[in-house]
Amino acid sequence: MRPLIVLAVLLIATAGSPMRSAAQEIAPGTRVRIWLTPQRDVEGYTPAQVLRGTLLSESADSLTLQLHPATSAVSVARLAVRRIDVSRGVPSRTASAALGAVGGAFAGATYGLLFDPLDDRSTGENVLIGAGGGAVFGLVVGALFPSERWHRVRIPRGVSLAPAADGGAAVGVRIVR
Repeated sequence: MRPLIVLAVLLIATAGSPMRSAAQEIAPGTRVRIWLTPQRDVEGYTPAQVLRGTLLSESADSLTLQLHPATSAVSVARLAVRRIDVSRGVPSRTASAALGAVGGAFAGATYGLLFDPLDDRSTGENVLIGAGGGAVFGLVVGALFPSERWHRVRIPRGVSLAPAADGGAAVGVRIVR
């Protein structure tokens, strides 16, 4: 009896608002990154598959992506989508170098605070040396390897009812993560 009450509450809670998909908010031609739901029985315990490409179109049950300009379109079922990210682009080398320098300085200062291999300097000197070395390293890495920035798009909650393979019914519940 309790599962029926829970199912009824979930159906009522989601019935009031139309279930929009996250991809409806994404314009065709936008670069996206899609995380697929892992299939533990097929793939074992491996990381989720990630697809990156341009969103070409969408339908009620699938998204169509072009993964590379030289390949044909790939259709992905919405039920297989675990997470969607939208690209914010690749920053300029200057901006990437600045972010790398700040991150490197912080990491180097932390290293200098925690470790002193020769034990011949004060903590302040170790922090300054670590921050300087980390900033230079981060600056070079950031300038040479700017990486694409992503923004996560929330997938709305939903309840679906579908026929099961054994002749019964299966209920699927999706909650925003």
